[in-house]
Amino acid sequence: MALMCRNSRDHRMQGHGCCLFNIMGRKVSALKVQQRNPRRVNVYLDGEFAFGIERVAAVWLRIGQELSDEKIAQLQNEDEGEKAYQQALRLLSYRPRSEAEVRKKLEQRKQPESTIAGVLERLRRTGLIDDARFARDWAENRSEFRPRSRRALAIEMRQRGVDN
Repeated sequence: MALMCRNSRDHRMQGHGCCLFNIMGRKVSALKVQQRNPRRVNVYLDGEFAFGIERVAAVWLRIGQELSDEKIAQLQNEDEGEKAYQQALRLLSYRPRSEAEVRKKLEQRKQPESTIAGVLERLRRTGLIDDARFARDWAENRSEFRPRSRRALAIEMRQRGVDN
C-alpha cells in the first residue's frame, strides 16, 4: 500500500516517485490541529507528516496506535468523502439546488463518481436535496418575484437538471 503525498490529485495520478511512501503498519506519533483550519487534524506516522483528516474522524486515533495500510487508506477515503460533503453543504448554503447542479459542481471539482454518489445519497437521506421540493419552491419564487410563462419555467428547470 502507498500513501499519497500532498500534491494535487493530477500530480499523484501521473505516478511521480515522490508520491509514494512505503507504509507497513506505522504508529501514530502525533496528532496536531491544523493552524488554518481547526476542524482538521494533521496525522504524523513514525515522526513524519502523513496526511490530514477531519477532526471528527481523528477522535478515535491515539498516539502510539498502530495503523494498517488498509486503515490508512480507509481514513483517507473517508476524508475525501467528507471534504466533498462539506463542499456540497457550502454550495447549498447559498441557495437550494437540484441534485444535478450539486453533481455537476462536484464533478467540476474532480471528485470520483463513487464519492459523488455517496455524497448525494447522504444529502438525499438528510433531506437537503429534493428535486420535487426544489422545483416547487423555484416555481413559487419565480411566480412571486419574476413571473415567467410555463414554458420559460420548464426551460429553467431543465437547465437546472430537473425534468417536468
